[in-house]
Amino acid sequence: MRRTRFAASLPIWVIALLSCLSLEFVASNLTARELSDQDREEDKRCRVLQEEGDWVAAREVAQGLVSRFEEAGPSSALLVFANELANLNQRLGNYGAALERYRFCLETVIQLEGEESKSTAQVKNNLAALLVVLGQFEEAETLNREALETRVVLDGKTSPGTVPAMNNLAGLLWCIGDLAAAEGLFREGLRIREIVLGRESLDAARSLANLAGLLFYRGEIAEARGLADRAVTIFEAELGATHPDTLEALLFFGDLERAAGRAEIAEAAYERVFEGRVEAFETRDHAEVAEALRRLGDARREQGQNREAMESYRESDEIYLKVLPAWHPDRLEGLFGIGLAALAAEDRETAADAARQCAEIEFSQFEAMLSFTDERQRLAYQDIFRSQHLFAGLKDAEAIAKFLIRQKGVVSDSLITEARLSRESSDPQVQALRDELAATRAEYRTVYLGAAEATRSLEELEAEIRALQSKLLQSLSPGGKTISRGVPSLAEIQSALAEDEIVLDYFEYDAFQPSGASEKRIGMIALSRDEVRFFECCSAKEADDLIAMMIPFFGNGNPGTTGDADAVATMQHLYRLLLAPASDAIMTTSRLIISPEGSLAVVPFSCLIDAEGQFLVERFDLQYFSSAREVARREAGAVKAGKVLLVGNPAFQMEAEEVVEVPDRRGFLATMRPDDLA
Repeated sequence: MRRTRFAASLPIWVIALLSCLSLEFVASNLTARELSDQDREEDKRCRVLQEEGDWVAAREVAQGLVSRFEEAGPSSALLVFANELANLNQRLGNYGAALERYRFCLETVIQLEGEESKSTAQVKNNLAALLVVLGQFEEAETLNREALETRVVLDGKTSPGTVPAMNNLAGLLWCIGDLAAAEGLFREGLRIREIVLGRESLDAARSLANLAGLLFYRGEIAEARGLADRAVTIFEAELGATHPDTLEALLFFGDLERAAGRAEIAEAAYERVFEGRVEAFETRDHAEVAEALRRLGDARREQGQNREAMESYRESDEIYLKVLPAWHPDRLEGLFGIGLAALAAEDRETAADAARQCAEIEFSQFEAMLSFTDERQRLAYQDIFRSQHLFAGLKDAEAIAKFLIRQKGVVSDSLITEARLSRESSDPQVQALRDELAATRAEYRTVYLGAAEATRSLEELEAEIRALQSKLLQSLSPGGKTISRGVPSLAEIQSALAEDEIVLDYFEYDAFQPSGASEKRIGMIALSRDEVRFFECCSAKEADDLIAMMIPFFGNGNPGTTGDADAVATMQHLYRLLLAPASDAIMTTSRLIISPEGSLAVVPFSCLIDAEGQFLVERFDLQYFSSAREVARREAGAVKAGKVLLVGNPAFQMEAEEVVEVPDRRGFLATMRPDDLA
């Protein structure tokens, strides 16, 4: 069974930490006097099946062992097998069953050995690892800290036996964003292992890799590179050049070299990984071989070897298509690489084909993740999209427009549905439904990503999730229902626009240079009844800097020394960046429908000032939509505009209330007029 993105939102080294806990516990708790010869044979068979990757069969064996010992009451043997069954259910994505078994194990081990035992600490770590996958970080942190305290009491603060508990807590802290605390624990664990076990020990190498992964995540490339280099040397000396741990560390080392701008060194490292994996697996048709080839493509593209890069990417994708479903997300990075290399080589046809394939996979995955996973997982998948960068590089206005309509629409529907599902309730039945929904969503995600053999099909899981959502909505509000996922076509949206309307749909994209360097930029789609046009606006940083300057003008507090002249200049500058590029497209219209994205959502477009000194609202009727698709959902006659009376800062006479003078802090909106412009 290949190692896959079992928890895609977690950094790769953290995943390794959180998924290797139970076997050590099982090995240290088998007691011969409680086991018959048949039990020993079954336990051995369970382990062999796991080594072969047949987790479904292994789970059946573990279930049989658990059933055999359950009737006899709590025992060490029951604890061992129940823990193994929980671990297998977790690997197979059946998180509800795994959670139930881990909690049973915790109750059992406390009953048998008390709160302060090594076995209790290990079970707490196992349970915490699953809770991290489920996004229940608060309970996971409590369990990890309790486990660490127990190991410190039993083994001592500077014992190597305490380090795994340190690393598990560090991994959790990394996941929740407390990077400083995570780094401290990783460094302490490394120090202990180097002093007690030696600087060249395998455990020291694992600590080096953990710390290097965190530093890489923080952008501290130089130190991370040195640590990773040491880890590779130790792994190779102790385990051999083709051992999976050696090759994984070498792959990471290549990533660090690329991050440092040394793609040629990275290419050599990736070559070694590719050759080592082919030798280890005795075949090229393996997902990890495809991964190494894809990395080779990255290194070659970054050196300007675009044709060679495309060949590596294509070879990688051919392997992925043999071993994975066509919609699997592991194909995305390679397809995106083909697109970038093709753009650099001015091969528009290949780039466009790669972009279309990326979009198909992205939306297949994104819609599934938004519909059938929890909030943490949805957030993790916000950044999966690559195709819009390629479409923008091609300046393909129609493809970008279709992309934005679909993406923003799916996100809006998901947020509305999830807001309904998240309404507060003290009803224990509601909480039970939420727990069941979370477990089923987690199982769906694991099966979708192909992290394990599926015990239920995606169709079965989708049906169960929809049924649970319906039950939950009915419990929270009678008559509640899920939101339709229908997204109108580009043609339908255009036909719904009035003659004098234009939609300005903003988005952020990466503009790539032939060297591989990129800059985040803001683009805009101008959509009318008759045409679709793409405009490049500005760098995202330039816009963000101006927006940061603008925000105090609209705050409730005193803007300080900032005067109206600064406000005018800022709003003029924002107009030049965000509207002026499309001036010829909007010149003949009278109504703008604006769909902002990211930081642009806080920009008051009505207050932007054009070259003639007019506010945008003086020239156009303005409306804001979260997505252009809302145009097709308007009620008939919704585009008609009438007169509006705006009243600001009214004075109310309240009886028996003392009038308190309040300084006017409304900022430049209260005073600035277009005739203030010089």
